[in-house]
Amino acid sequence: MQHDDTWIGATLRSTRDLTPDIREFALVPDDGAMSYPTGAHLRIRLDVAGRPTMRHYSLVGAAPRDGTWRIAVQRVATGRGGAR
Repeated sequence: MQHDDTWIGATLRSTRDLTPDIREFALVPDDGAMSYPTGAHLRIRLDVAGRPTMRHYSLVGAAPRDGTWRIAVQRVATGRGGAR
């Protein structure tokens, strides 16, 4: 498995509810959205309950659209809070 410790800044362009519990996030990478292989993931740093944490999300779609990468996140009621 390939491991890349390079961090890329990104801006959240939009969100869209796909179902009541799944939301799509469109992210615009600072250096532009490059193509990615099937099964590619992003590691995203975020705060959960005021504490920094990291989550892994699969990129969705066959290729970047409109200069964005897209992830879909499911909110799990019994989860640890990352999807909130």
